[in-house]
Amino acid sequence: MTEKKDAKKAEEKTKKVEFRTQKDKNFVGFLHPATRKLVTVDEEGKLFIEETDVKALEIARSAVDLVEI
Repeated sequence: MTEKKDAKKAEEKTKKVEFRTQKDKNFVGFLHPATRKLVTVDEEGKLFIEETDVKALEIARSAVDLVEI
């Protein structure tokens, strides 16, 4: 049980950067270059990326349809 608490605390400590799709844009997501997993926005058009994930942040910041919050 303490392992779950430690993992939860570690997850809370890693900050996430929030991105939102611009109004009337249809950005859905992108393929992460390192993990080869699809990173998608949620149903509200929000995308959360850990600030330590440099490659994903670079892609999201260069996307025209996303705004960093």
